[in-house]
Amino acid sequence: MARRQVVAALLASAALIGCGEAAEEAPLAGEADAGGGEDVGGGGEDGGGDPAVPTMLGFEADIRPLIERSGCLGCHGGIASYYMGSYLDVISTGVHAPLIIPCDPDGSPLVQKVRPAGPYPFGGVMPPNSAGIAPEDLAILRQWIAEGAQEVYTPGFCE
Repeated sequence: MARRQVVAALLASAALIGCGEAAEEAPLAGEADAGGGEDVGGGGEDGGGDPAVPTMLGFEADIRPLIERSGCLGCHGGIASYYMGSYLDVISTGVHAPLIIPCDPDGSPLVQKVRPAGPYPFGGVMPPNSAGIAPEDLAILRQWIAEGAQEVYTPGFCE
């Protein structure tokens, strides 16, 4: 098995099992949890993210709609080698897989490909003949990856 396939398989497995902790409902950025704990952060000034981007993002609720409104499925719904039709496909398929490095949006080739300015890790900007995806969608994608690129949000994944 090629090294990239092994890495992609490990990332897919890690994303599915997380840290082995049970999922729990976490407060929004800036709110204390019921026990008086601290902000789960990610978005907002203290979390280092965009204050307009919600935290606790999941694939079906937040990323699939982003993929659809950005027009990615026109090519990546079956024509191109990087298929974006499901969570596992998004985190593990493609010639250049993995394109998503959980907890590392700056190191994730997918973020590098959809931003308005290069350098791009391979080829050019996506979608083709564009200035990348909408800035608010780029912020959501970055936040999702910073939180661990999980199918369903699990607190503490990237800690």
